[in-house]
Amino acid sequence: VISVAMNSNAAENLRVLRIMKLMRLLKLLRILKGMRIFKRYETEFAIDYKVLNLSFLMTALLFTAHLMACFLGMIIQFDTAGPTLEDIFEGMDEGKSPVQQYFFFALLWGLSVITVGPMGMDHVALSDVQRGYVDFVIVLGALANAALIGGIVAILDEIQERKRIFYQQMNQLNSFLISNTVKSRKINIEGNIVDGKDFCRTLRRFYLYRAQQGAEVEDHESVLSTCSPYLRVTVANTLYSDLLRACPAFATARQELVAELASKIESRLYSRGDRVFSTTDPTTYLYVVARGAVLTDRGISRKGGVFGEEVFYQYGEPCNRAATCITECHLLTLEGATLKEALQRYGCTDIRWRMLLRGKVIKVASETERAVKIVARAGDATAGVASYHAAFGNGECYIQGCPLLRILKDHVVEDLLNRKVPLPERTRVLQTFAKHESRLAHSLALKRAEEQRKEKMRQFLDEDDNFGGIDMQRHLPVLAEEHGLALGDLAHLTGPELQQLGIPLGDALRIAAGARTVVGDSAAEGK
Repeated sequence: VISVAMNSNAAENLRVLRIMKLMRLLKLLRILKGMRIFKRYETEFAIDYKVLNLSFLMTALLFTAHLMACFLGMIIQFDTAGPTLEDIFEGMDEGKSPVQQYFFFALLWGLSVITVGPMGMDHVALSDVQRGYVDFVIVLGALANAALIGGIVAILDEIQERKRIFYQQMNQLNSFLISNTVKSRKINIEGNIVDGKDFCRTLRRFYLYRAQQGAEVEDHESVLSTCSPYLRVTVANTLYSDLLRACPAFATARQELVAELASKIESRLYSRGDRVFSTTDPTTYLYVVARGAVLTDRGISRKGGVFGEEVFYQYGEPCNRAATCITECHLLTLEGATLKEALQRYGCTDIRWRMLLRGKVIKVASETERAVKIVARAGDATAGVASYHAAFGNGECYIQGCPLLRILKDHVVEDLLNRKVPLPERTRVLQTFAKHESRLAHSLALKRAEEQRKEKMRQFLDEDDNFGGIDMQRHLPVLAEEHGLALGDLAHLTGPELQQLGIPLGDALRIAAGARTVVGDSAAEGK
């Protein structure tokens, strides 16, 4: 190289020495150390490996062409029987540096060998050694060309993979819609008749939404599925803990519980108008809104909103309410059985009871608001009581210890005052509560009488003297609660009749005899 640069033949006798100096090219192997450095920093940065692979292919292309050019220059330099570079490459400018021209002409030749085939060289003028090297380089270039094209195609295919899958799915959908003439049909969705065009539009809109948001969901699930169990919990906790903390049940829960539940979360995508669940569906999932809006009977739940809390305390039972997506939605779901198991494992079953109480309070508040509106519209408390019974069960307003009737009356009074209803009308509306309060008082009296009967029965069965020291307390549920018998009823029943109620014959005879004795003594004392 120095001889060429100096245009001198002084080093002509040192060919062997120069060839030995070429062994210094082995120092290029040090570049392999760079791979170890890259591996060291690979964990420090977020690398786009598609871009990295493409850069590696371009670097390999230039480096291979560079080596081809260098070896071509050395072979021509040492092969005195063959033509020089000026003879092989036509068009060199004599006024420019020969070394630069040699290199760039040789590099262009190397690139052409790898990409489009050898060009820019007079192959006829080559010597046998030079022609042998060129033939070898052409074969090597063909292999490099195949590897280069294959690598680039693989990278581009990976970049376009999701788009290709989306186009394939859209083609399948359109083929299905056309072959089944869905566009010209009337579609029945839960009793609602929808035009076929609107239904086709809804389907395509959901496919587009899934293509946009599904990639993120698939990436999350792919990362979680390839992590170790410990890392899966950590990653899921990072992704979903804030959303879970938005639920009142987990606002102050243990971190271990939240992390465990985060790792069990599943993602679901819904189209606008989709029914998440209906009133008759079983309560099986807790839902967290990650994106979109869902309409429930308690209002609209947006990002971070939680619904389906009934899964805490009535898992598997009918929902008794519905939830509908009013936009395209991404919902996170947590299965009820998994939730219950986690609560028991971490000793957090108190969360279940807090959610039960909260659910009851929210339900009473919403139903009271509805009942007050009904009373205001009807002008009669009976309509509001009927609304209560439809929501909580028939007769719930007349149960001892249940404050529903009082709550309804207090809110009706407040509503009448807020609406500035005239005093005569207020008095008339409040008077409609009288018959319900009377029924409640009658119900309470019956309840107290029943409790007194049970207490007398309990005292009677506790008396050892009546039954020769035999414990009869175990028969109290059958006699007093299941059949509602009072002490006076027992005095008129025989032992076989009590046996038919499920009492063993020996005990039945003793109870009948003891009851007649106690009732007879009480009658004598009364006289």
